[in-house]
Amino acid sequence: AWIYVVIIAGAISVGIFFLGRYTTSKSSVGTELSGKSIAVLPFDNLSRDPDNAYFAEGIQDEILARLAKIADLKVISRTSTQKYKSAPDNLREIAKQLDVVNILEGSVQKAADQVRVTVQLINATTDAHLWAETYDRKLTDIFALESDIAKTIADTLQAKLTGSEERMMSKKPTANPEAYELYLRGRHCWHHWNMKRGLEKAIHHYEAALAKDPDYALAYSGLADAYSVPGLWGILPASAVLSKAMAAAKRAVELAPDLAESRTSLGFVQLLNWEWDAAEASLLHAIDVNSRYALAHSFLGWLLSTVSRPREAAESARIGLELDPLSPATNGIAALVSYHGRRYQEAVTECERALDRDKTSFLGLLAISLSHAAMGKFDEAIRHAERGVELSPDLNLLRALLATLHAMAGDRAAAETILGELLERSMRAYVGPTMISWIYANLGEPDAAFELLRNACSAHDCTLGFGIRVPVYDRISVDPRFQELVECLHLD
Repeated sequence: AWIYVVIIAGAISVGIFFLGRYTTSKSSVGTELSGKSIAVLPFDNLSRDPDNAYFAEGIQDEILARLAKIADLKVISRTSTQKYKSAPDNLREIAKQLDVVNILEGSVQKAADQVRVTVQLINATTDAHLWAETYDRKLTDIFALESDIAKTIADTLQAKLTGSEERMMSKKPTANPEAYELYLRGRHCWHHWNMKRGLEKAIHHYEAALAKDPDYALAYSGLADAYSVPGLWGILPASAVLSKAMAAAKRAVELAPDLAESRTSLGFVQLLNWEWDAAEASLLHAIDVNSRYALAHSFLGWLLSTVSRPREAAESARIGLELDPLSPATNGIAALVSYHGRRYQEAVTECERALDRDKTSFLGLLAISLSHAAMGKFDEAIRHAERGVELSPDLNLLRALLATLHAMAGDRAAAETILGELLERSMRAYVGPTMISWIYANLGEPDAAFELLRNACSAHDCTLGFGIRVPVYDRISVDPRFQELVECLHLD
């Protein structure tokens, strides 16, 4: 009897095994054959004026944004496609790198209020041209044009649209074409910013767009982002940016409560304001509205790592990477999350991907330097930090990072030289207290470090958004005064 039982049980196990293999195989093939995945490559600017590049970039962005609202489609974010010129030679290889089946190529020609957009949809695995069209429209019809293109792509790929998705795709973000152009200019500066000057230009264009249309939610969202970054990187004090960023983000949400960009902007400002629960709620709302919005997942990972929830943080950062695999931002944030979680080799790998896509990725340079230092590889750490200072000599945070690394490596003289330069700069310009505290903490001067950290807490220094339960503060974390910081940041 027992022999029969064993034989029957074995047969069932083998059957389940092969059934599982068959089901998995069938599922994979079904996903592959469905072809419901797409990357939109950068559109060529065929306008006589090269300055119209912002407009071609904007058309690509808007088509992507509409496609991303379709749950039945896998859509790769723009930051992962920007490295590829329009009409590249090897579409099959690009599709493989981005893990998609279909590629959309296009070109834009703008003259006065007339726009010509040419697009073609290609199955990159077979080189088959699925659809192509040329549209001649007035600038006032641009949103209808973008919506038409997105709907045609969805139909061609046989993606199912719900009624709400179709309504969202057809929705006009503004009725004012001038406001739209100014918004696109602002976003162009945001995507290609070189810290202070680029962000100032972005703010100028967003504010000009809002002067044309005071109810333009996306412009408020962009404005909130452009104000937040100088605070995070210690370019400006929190008092100069945080209230403006918060007001812009809240206004964006008020105007468009179900816009993922608005909720994500608000969540990021709340993160910098140490409103951890509110930030999490905002980012989860953004993901609920648009589960394909990579930045919402990445920021959620950043937040969760800061509040010491490493497993959830790693998962959120992973999803952000999956949705936007070649983005310096999603790779840089994933590296920061890995650094917080003390998975230093993972952080280095993610940083290398970020820096491979954008050698000026400050977040990548920061995280790779700190991760190498945490592993005792100080020469590598210092080399990357020096590269950051070379790229942006006016960014005090990277100079402070370099001094910190010298202190960690035991080169007190080099650390104190840079520290002296930063203290001298602080007499005539803003130098955030948090970044200076890094240096003192690793020079073995805890009193000076804690005095600066108390100042940072009082001033609500946004740079503390990089976290305090991190290796750079390991030397002072056992001091009883460290608990005061934890309480100040509401991290208990």
